[in-house]
Amino acid sequence: MDEHQADPSGEWTPVQQLLDELLDLPADLRAQALARSSASPVVIQRVRDLLAALEGSPDYLESAITAPRSNASAPASLAQGAIVGSWRIERLLGRGGMGEVYLAARSDGAFEQQVAIKLVSPDAVAHLDRFHAERRILASLEHPGIARLLDGGVSADARPYMVMEYVDGQDIVSWCRDRRLDLGDRLSLFNKVCAAVRYAHSRLVVHRDLKPRNIFVTARGDVKLLDFGVARMLEAESDAARTQPLLTPEYASPEQLEGEPVSLATDVYALGLLLFELLAGVSPWATRNSSMPALVRRILAGDPPAPSKIAAQQESPPVPAKAIRGDLDAIVLKALRREPERRYDSVAALADDLRRHREHQGVLARSGETGYLLRRFLRRHWVVSAFSFALVLSISIGLLAALRYAREADQARIHAEQENDRIVAVLSYLQHMFREVSSAPSDQPASMRQVLERSANELATSFEGKPDEKAAALSVIADFYIEIGDHDAAAPLLEELLASLGDQPGEQRAHTQLELATCQLYMRRLDEGQQNIEAAVAWFADSPAPKAEVDLLRAYDIQAKLLWERDERERSIDIWRRMVSLSRLVNGPDHYRTAGYLNSLAVRLLDTEGPQAALEAGGEAWSIMERTQQQNTVMGLAVANGYSIVLREAGKPDQAEAVLHQAIATMRTLYGPSARLVALYFNLVVAQLMQDKTREALDAINEVEGLLAQGGVTLKPDSEGMLRMSLSRARVESRLGNAGEARRVFDRAQPVVAQSYKPDSPTWLMASTVEAEVLFAEKRSVEARQALQRVIDVYASGKAGPAPPDFEPVRKRIMGK
Repeated sequence: MDEHQADPSGEWTPVQQLLDELLDLPADLRAQALARSSASPVVIQRVRDLLAALEGSPDYLESAITAPRSNASAPASLAQGAIVGSWRIERLLGRGGMGEVYLAARSDGAFEQQVAIKLVSPDAVAHLDRFHAERRILASLEHPGIARLLDGGVSADARPYMVMEYVDGQDIVSWCRDRRLDLGDRLSLFNKVCAAVRYAHSRLVVHRDLKPRNIFVTARGDVKLLDFGVARMLEAESDAARTQPLLTPEYASPEQLEGEPVSLATDVYALGLLLFELLAGVSPWATRNSSMPALVRRILAGDPPAPSKIAAQQESPPVPAKAIRGDLDAIVLKALRREPERRYDSVAALADDLRRHREHQGVLARSGETGYLLRRFLRRHWVVSAFSFALVLSISIGLLAALRYAREADQARIHAEQENDRIVAVLSYLQHMFREVSSAPSDQPASMRQVLERSANELATSFEGKPDEKAAALSVIADFYIEIGDHDAAAPLLEELLASLGDQPGEQRAHTQLELATCQLYMRRLDEGQQNIEAAVAWFADSPAPKAEVDLLRAYDIQAKLLWERDERERSIDIWRRMVSLSRLVNGPDHYRTAGYLNSLAVRLLDTEGPQAALEAGGEAWSIMERTQQQNTVMGLAVANGYSIVLREAGKPDQAEAVLHQAIATMRTLYGPSARLVALYFNLVVAQLMQDKTREALDAINEVEGLLAQGGVTLKPDSEGMLRMSLSRARVESRLGNAGEARRVFDRAQPVVAQSYKPDSPTWLMASTVEAEVLFAEKRSVEARQALQRVIDVYASGKAGPAPPDFEPVRKRIMGK
């Protein structure tokens, strides 16, 4: 199937057929015909929405801050010289459905400045929410490519207004046409537009109405984005995101015309239309005598022509067709794909492909993304568990083939060749390590940990005099350690790598700080982790790299977790909510990363908003995993663990147990022993104890201790996972009447808890509750009540959030009330 055909799911075909039938009827007969249709309710609703759009007004108030328009001939509601706030009206610039836009100047003579004032019309009260939304959005944006909000208020006749920077210029297409700009200058201007849109996206704002009339160029060649009247903050509720304003169909995306949610991809599509027009001189949908219904049908079919084809049909095209054919055709058509998920991931990715074209490199729209660092390739394609040499060899062969392809596609890029050489060197080194470890006499196959330890120990000699190759190897080995949960081993490698990079900011330094902050989070080196993650977040937030949004999301995730551990919970929750909103738009609503962020948010909502809010977020995360059949992936298992906690805390331990049994079986079969497996077992024990399944809980604890004894899992004795498992054994033994064994296990864990955890932390509260249970099993009831009362007091103070559901049975048993 051609990549530009209609919706491959086939859902559009019945919609289009029914719409065609109705449009052939007089307007007053369409509603009756639609009511008699035998189509499905979904199809009928989509057709009803399209009819409403086609029969309504196509435009809202056009650009609010531009030079005079032809619609300015109607009588103005404000006379010349009228005062609005501190401003004197000079003349009317434009009028639309919401009000008027005036050119004005300071009335007090404090300084000279011309501005544009957008004033709500008396009959537009119903649209005040949109006016206020635009004002809030503009107040959050400060970029040289976006017209600034300067002032605002309410006029003498009680009408809201806002004062904005006045842009004296032309729309971008006219500006290029009148000056007969060549291809290079047109692409340079377009790059400025991309920079402004990307800035808005970084502030979670989608413009939703990017078109030539809303993008002006000044006499100095400065680009200004105008009219954020229909823009939307992406942190808004998802249901609200489905409410679409009526726009000019020629410049609307398919999802806007169908009333689907907007995303970053909506603006990518609009930029594709703009680039098409800058190259070919006309819109891809511009046809003579084309009715609006026919226009909408063409857009929804998603089959735009190549811009070079349109240029070739003109006597004097803005850019010669031969200069567009190939790379630029591919870039434009990728941005204009009907399905949002098949367009560029971000505006930065679109701009980067244009850069590659200018520098005579292979563009991603034609050849796919190649030449990534080995670290990223391995993160996507290597299963992290017990590796065999055969597996690594097969992966290496595939990677080397990919590298050869990258060289063929991008021979002019010397830097890529050097990078590929470093990748091959690191691959060869890891292959050598696997071969050495695998050939050693042993009854057991080589483990991933053995290979990593050997690799790390021999780095200095293996890469002597080769700092670039050594840095790549440090990064890869540290990443593997992180994947298997050994943050203590990864941290010194990352610290060495960070030191070798110096103080110069850059992508590799930011990535290293992100990974190191991840380790420091789990090692509870919170202050150091906070310093590293703040530096990483700052770099990714301003990075022009095409994947910066994805990296920023990862950095936000660690930042939120660090803030949570530092008891900055309100700020932490705010970041997680922002991550979920941004991930839905950067990655997609069904992406595994979106599920992961929802999972993290759900677990924290237990402490801040309660079980119901947590169940909604956790249930959505788990539904994504089930819907996309990713329950058995690493992320699927992490979501299962989080969802089990939410179910348990919501009083559904039986459902939590079912989820955990499946997750544990998958983890043991596919990924082998790890710290994550221990975490699953711990949550299983808690869920079983909530159901009085004490013997089953003891069996689960014995399983974990067996893994530890066999060396399959390495956990520090004072790690949180080990402490919680030890406390769980003490609790089980006390309930089974084995007071002596319970005391022995508890006394071994208690000093570590007292030294490392604050009195209102979850681990301290668990330890104090278990202490009460052990004392109660020892028939020391008075001391047991005293110990438990300290826990009750902490929960009552509100410092630690609500008590978990398994606490109440303990309280009743020990306190007797």
